[in-house]
Amino acid sequence: MAEKVGFENGDGILTTGGSNGNMIGLLMARQRYDPSSLQNGSDGRQLVVFCSEETHYSISMAANVLGLGHKNVIKVKVDADGRIDPSELAVKVKEAKEQGKHPFCVVGTAGSVVRGAYDPLRELAAICKEHKMWFHIDAAWGGGCLLSDNHRYLMDGAHLADSLCWDAHKMMGVPLICSAFITTDLALLKEVCSHT
Repeated sequence: MAEKVGFENGDGILTTGGSNGNMIGLLMARQRYDPSSLQNGSDGRQLVVFCSEETHYSISMAANVLGLGHKNVIKVKVDADGRIDPSELAVKVKEAKEQGKHPFCVVGTAGSVVRGAYDPLRELAAICKEHKMWFHIDAAWGGGCLLSDNHRYLMDGAHLADSLCWDAHKMMGVPLICSAFITTDLALLKEVCSHT
């Protein structure tokens, strides 16, 4: 699956579902931003994560579990097709920094729940690189298009992410829950999972 994403040195674990995969993505993002957080805890009130207005509710759930709070999940406007607006994201990141917040993660959606929209992943990756933020993709629903010659273009730029979750029990039709969390930073994944 990592090879299909385009990760050169990607690896991962199987999880209990896309919601858990998204939480691991945010946990890794926080640990990258604050390497002492696993041992010392983290005051998440100044940390902010960005996602689209149509992102799965599991991102807000994960923010709650990690102590960030729902107000620090900044939801960005989408276009007429349900895709996050990268220019609006750039504005929101700048505003957060001006308010003294610490942007640490962007979550891209690959197959939104209601409309099946795919965010412009390359553009999101560029913003994350510019601002040194972790880039996680929720491809729980839509990752299966990577197996299609005709539709894999929808995931263009996925290989630029730091992590991704992909549910085989959705578009791939696997009859039992089978969710993969894939990352380019296996050492960080081992660190995070050895303490959870």
